[in-house]
Amino acid sequence: MIDYVMTGPATLELTVGGRITKEEMDRLWARLEADLPKEGKLKILEIIDPLDGIEPMAMWEDLKRGLPMIHRFSHAAVVADQHWITAITNIAAMFIAAQVRTFPRDQIEAARAWLAEA
Repeated sequence: MIDYVMTGPATLELTVGGRITKEEMDRLWARLEADLPKEGKLKILEIIDPLDGIEPMAMWEDLKRGLPMIHRFSHAAVVADQHWITAITNIAAMFIAAQVRTFPRDQIEAARAWLAEA
């Protein structure tokens, strides 16, 4: 499951959970490509609920389309209670220019506030 909501002119909120399919990933990237501002960068809040898995082709699609666009994001707030997601996010943050912060699920409003101030 992927829920996609533009909460402002340059702010996206994604909620992911359950099993992620290639079809969902295709819809996500088509919409994201259409919503990316022509100038400037996007801020993203990603809420990660418990995951049941991701289809291998969905993961490939995300990497293939996401890596070339990574420079189009200025800030990323990742909200998750899974410690492995926090660890992976913190490692990935060392390799990208965007400012990245992780928040536990009960601090979702703090994540939204951080993005709003950015």
